Amino acid sequence: MLIFTVLLLISVQYKIDNAEALRPLYTIGLVVIGLVSLLMYLRYSAKCILRPFYFTPGSILLYTTLFYMMFSSILAGERQIKDAIYLIFWISTLPLVIVFLSKRKGLSHDLYILSRTIIFFATFACIIAYLTIARVIDFEYGSYALKQNYWTAFRIHGFMGQPTALGSLIGVALILLTYIKSTDTNKNHRLLFIFLLLSILAAGSRNCLVSILVVFISSSLIKSKIKTLIYYSVLAFISLAIVFIFSPYSFSFFDRGDYGMGTENSRLYIWTQVCDLISNNTIIGFLFGNGAGALSNTYRAAFNTPLHILYDYGIIGMSLYLLSFLYSLYVGIIRYGSTKRNYYILGINLLVFGFVFNLFISSFLSPFFSFHVLSFVLGIIIVNTKPKNLMGEKCKTFPTSKLASIS
Repeated sequence: MLIFTVLLLISVQYKIDNAEALRPLYTIGLVVIGLVSLLMYLRYSAKCILRPFYFTPGSILLYTTLFYMMFSSILAGERQIKDAIYLIFWISTLPLVIVFLSKRKGLSHDLYILSRTIIFFATFACIIAYLTIARVIDFEYGSYALKQNYWTAFRIHGFMGQPTALGSLIGVALILLTYIKSTDTNKNHRLLFIFLLLSILAAGSRNCLVSILVVFISSSLIKSKIKTLIYYSVLAFISLAIVFIFSPYSFSFFDRGDYGMGTENSRLYIWTQVCDLISNNTIIGFLFGNGAGALSNTYRAAFNTPLHILYDYGIIGMSLYLLSFLYSLYVGIIRYGSTKRNYYILGINLLVFGFVFNLFISSFLSPFFSFHVLSFVLGIIIVNTKPKNLMGEKCKTFPTSKLASIS
């Protein structure tokens, strides 16, 4: 219930078109995360917490990227410093908090509990989204409104505020559902899988659809399941064919001009403009970037995290980001090959989903929480965890007297 509550507090938002999203509970959620994190560090040995998560090559690359961004933010101004602190704070604390809240039988067991919680949260969010689009739920409280946005009138979003955010949550839930299916024989999983998959279509999140297909195809390839690989490859081909065939006739899911060159709001047009800006950089700008927030001030978000990082933080920042992904992906594949543990496949899937999703959006640079960034970070943590830390190696708690003296 605590994990569910935290996710709700940091996820609730209301957004209209390109206006700044309203997040009435976000600060409260961060405070709760901070308090739980503090209690966790007081209760458990810091060595037990830090070593398996922070002191691994993949995690070091990730946090080197974040602190490089922080350094650039210090040079850029107060707003950028604040954004960097928010980003580093939730990325550093939330993944550990949600894992350690159930520290009883080892890390694998913790992820099983976490998976069920996020799946339940995604199901709840989808139900609220359907009730919202049906106008069953429609109310305002102060400046916050839980109602269907007029600019996404035919796409579900609910309290997540926008269809992309809901699609991100559903995609993570689908990955976690495939993980618990390997340890739980409940036949309701198939019905739930179909419900969540249909909800992606109802949300109209092409980012999520593409990302989840890449995940299933890459997972089948890594596990050398040829039949499954062919199945998902055919599914991907059919999905792409539907996009190209029916895009002129669909008003909600396909025909949004995201990937054409005929509109300034299309992804391809924006990527082209950002590439032109990068090509005009000086050597110093290309190496170290133009500073935190530079692209947003000069043009707009790149809707592509590597491109956005390249402009703001240069080739050094982008290389660190890509290395954190590529190294962790390599480690995950090697460890799955040697152990055949589904735990590592879960980590790879979360890592790939987060990375691919961020190829179509720049939210890795945003100070606000998103499930695809959480997926990327959790994936890095999971695949970099050594096999000996998966089961049974639990953190020892401090004696009551010692805890009291620390307090």
